[in-house]
Amino acid sequence: MLIQKYGRKLDRAEATTLKILDVKQDMEKDRKIDEFEQLLKDFTEAWSCVKESLKTTVCLLENNILAIDKSYFRSSISDDTPISYLIPTYRDAGLCSYILLYFLLKKQNMFIEQYCYQRKLSAKSLPKVHVKDISSAHLISYHPDKDLLPMVLANCNYTFEVGQGTRIEYNFTNLERQLMDRFLFSKSIITGIAEERLSPAVRSQICAEIRMKPAADLWESLDKLDIAISFLKSVGSDPDSSLCDFITNTLKIDNPFSSPR
Repeated sequence: MLIQKYGRKLDRAEATTLKILDVKQDMEKDRKIDEFEQLLKDFTEAWSCVKESLKTTVCLLENNILAIDKSYFRSSISDDTPISYLIPTYRDAGLCSYILLYFLLKKQNMFIEQYCYQRKLSAKSLPKVHVKDISSAHLISYHPDKDLLPMVLANCNYTFEVGQGTRIEYNFTNLERQLMDRFLFSKSIITGIAEERLSPAVRSQICAEIRMKPAADLWESLDKLDIAISFLKSVGSDPDSSLCDFITNTLKIDNPFSSPR
């Protein structure tokens, strides 16, 4: 939600001055405040739950070790927190959300693989999804009251014996099978968690070309790229063809990008 709304309009300096309270006001105008506040609550709870583990979590990227600076752990997330904390980047406050996502996605993979190992099952047959394509359906998540409690009650048998009172028995075998089917084997192994970035030479060339282009041309190219990504997710394409060919020949969009890069 934040990347869609601000990704193209915020530079790093602006992201450090824009506060969560400012975003709430913008979301109120867009009538998305309820969704934003729920997502913010989920992020805050996740951060609080694993914050201690994140202090020792590192991510290797291009032979560089990424880690959250200790100063970010000393402050709590509030309306005065810069929005940069919530937008994943490779440095500064953005590392908070980046490393948090990295940690949680790796934990899901490790949990599924470890369970399969303990039960002598094969994890190779499980579905896989790239990190850029994940949705809530791919992730292990549940609500204790809405998801787990009904499942427990469905596998609970009550019997009453005179002089002994009520006796409760649980069908743990069936309960385990249902838990596996619903919360494990219907989920996915996440791939592409550690992304390789462009080489410094390519990045420098792209930046040099971008500086020579009008902003309007860049926004237009990004809009065309969004359209192409949406179509690729839906219909797919020949993996050997270039993105530019797909946009030009399949989508019939002329001059898709302001730069050949």
